[in-house]
Amino acid sequence: MDDKNTIQFRLKSEKIFIMPTIISSKFIPKKFSEVINTVVNKFSSFEDVKQNIPIEMMDEELKIAYLSLIIKMTLDDDGIIDSKEMSEIFLLMTRLKLKSESRMNIRSLMVNPEEIASEDTLLTSIESLAPVAQLRNIHISLYKDLVNVYSSSKESFSNNFSYLQKILPLLNVTEDDMKIVEEAIQNDRSILDNDTDDSMIIANMKKLTMNAAAVGTPIAAIYVSGSVMGLGAAGITSGLATLGMGGLLGMSGMVTGIGVAVLIGVGAYQGVKKFTGSDEIGKSEKRRLMLNQIIKQNQETVSLLMTDINELATRLNKAYQENHNNEININKLLAMLGSFTKAGQVLNNRGDNIQSKVYQTKCPKTLSISKLKSLTNTATTRDYREFIINHYEEEVVNEPVKSKDGTVSSKEFKQWVIKKDLSATETEQLMNSFEIIGYFKASEIVSSKVKGIFK
Repeated sequence: MDDKNTIQFRLKSEKIFIMPTIISSKFIPKKFSEVINTVVNKFSSFEDVKQNIPIEMMDEELKIAYLSLIIKMTLDDDGIIDSKEMSEIFLLMTRLKLKSESRMNIRSLMVNPEEIASEDTLLTSIESLAPVAQLRNIHISLYKDLVNVYSSSKESFSNNFSYLQKILPLLNVTEDDMKIVEEAIQNDRSILDNDTDDSMIIANMKKLTMNAAAVGTPIAAIYVSGSVMGLGAAGITSGLATLGMGGLLGMSGMVTGIGVAVLIGVGAYQGVKKFTGSDEIGKSEKRRLMLNQIIKQNQETVSLLMTDINELATRLNKAYQENHNNEININKLLAMLGSFTKAGQVLNNRGDNIQSKVYQTKCPKTLSISKLKSLTNTATTRDYREFIINHYEEEVVNEPVKSKDGTVSSKEFKQWVIKKDLSATETEQLMNSFEIIGYFKASEIVSSKVKGIFK
């Protein structure tokens, strides 16, 4: 540094570059110089390194080792891979985009788990196959998927189980990383919650990002195997892009699917939306897009599972024909076929449940009875009134009320809220009913109000 206004870079006393001093209270020229001198003098070669690579783009053998550790965990718990655990493994296989041959390898390991290598061998394989500077990301992601698959068959989130305690010392994962992963899993699962809208998803993601940055956890590491709610790396990246958070994960080339023109007409019709109630639908527009992508991923998983079931059935038939005495192998295949079928049922139920949530984003969470009555006061629409009301239930709500003297009291009132656990068929019919009576259409509401005046 030759003066207070410029920073000069020299190589063997020859001046090669001059830049103005950065004007910032956080910028310390001396420290900056120390960093540059260290880089120049202590490193002999440099190469471009991709910062965040999705696991789906990594070596197939690495993916097999990664999934083998998940399989070993499920068996360590109770000796079996139950239907929920298996459905999560199949979803993960889809997110990692395993090739057909790799899927066959994993199927074989599920039938013959004794053939799976030890944890040390599997982790060594992952380390040797991991792209440069990606191992920590893989370890954090593995921790996330171990915890998620384990918790899938339990009543609540859990990161305290024997297999995890056995493998944790072998992973480069800190306690802070674990807390961030837990927060990320809870955030992802909340997207499936009907009370969550776009603004909540954004707020949760911003909070997660800040918390991760504060403790040094790479946020992208949590999503290199996709999101636990069912989106692959591309899906979660483009999903974040629709929420105005594109580039957050730094996984270049991964924005596909959702990230197309979803921010149209933000301010033009706000008054009309508020009047009709359609602003409520707009609040979950991007969440709805993400749910649709989750359904698509789920359908792909079911399709691949059907292929796996057909393959198992073929192998079982062959085992019967070739050797009737091979009871051990036949029983293994029968058990696995039953498990695959049950996993398919779990995936189908999951798809139905998420589809129901998509339809519910186009139904009012809280029903206005007076508005419904005004829109269904003719002989042709009264049946819709009864049908809609039958899918809602009264709920008592306590709302804080502040008096003039500043004291706060609680006021109790009732409201009609949509019933929980409605099937996809029921919510589709409900959504269509609101569409038919024009619940969110300004023209229908104005017309019904005018008719009410002259009655």
